[in-house]
Amino acid sequence: MLPDWKEIFLSGVIVRRVDKINYDLLVTVYPSNTITVEDDQAANFTIVARPVNLSIDGVRISIKRAGRLIMEGEMKLVKDEKGEAYRYEFSVVPEGRKEEFFAEFVTLGNQKLEKQIKLVAAVREKEKVITTDVISDEHLGLQLLRITEIEDFDVLEEMKNSILPLVKGKVDGVVSGRVRVKYGNGVMELDVRNMDLEVGIEAPLEVAGYGIEREITGKFVVEFRDTILDELFIRKLEKLNRKVKFTLKSGGV
Repeated sequence: MLPDWKEIFLSGVIVRRVDKINYDLLVTVYPSNTITVEDDQAANFTIVARPVNLSIDGVRISIKRAGRLIMEGEMKLVKDEKGEAYRYEFSVVPEGRKEEFFAEFVTLGNQKLEKQIKLVAAVREKEKVITTDVISDEHLGLQLLRITEIEDFDVLEEMKNSILPLVKGKVDGVVSGRVRVKYGNGVMELDVRNMDLEVGIEAPLEVAGYGIEREITGKFVVEFRDTILDELFIRKLEKLNRKVKFTLKSGGV
């Protein structure tokens, strides 16, 4: 007996299948979207646009800086193991310390697609070392190399109260200096050389506590290791302003 197709059609379930196809233009920049160069050196970008499920005749690129068109053209068709792609070389010498460019892409042919990416060309900041007797927020992010001209026990005491609580995990360095203490008919001297911060600051203060007369016979110096000034550290160091010298380094990264 043949099936009743009319009955099957009227009482059956109709399944509709819809396949969604994703279209895209994948843009990759080599060596990176951000390039850092030396002064007067060009930043060289290689831009590759790869169509995904697109049937196109080409890709047009335009590059703008501060809203002004500085370069445009059609990208070159290339073929590799992944298929077809479009390539464009862009070279620029930054006019400032950091410049942003916007590359806009438009596909050519029946399937239109537009895309935009940002490129950054930066000039590496030259290393600069400065010495100052005042620390402030303008030094945020700089590296603290050393504190010098420490010739007062009150300054050592202030450093003990402000810097030493930060030692673990935040501040690292060594201390050098010399103190001389008189008590009765005796004299005691302490020569501190490259001692860790905690001992290098606390030991001279402890020795000085025994003396009726005390003096710093060799100015103290604190050499820091990989210590960056953050907001908290700056607040602590401000208490030493105009009492010592700070040596800081910027750039060179």
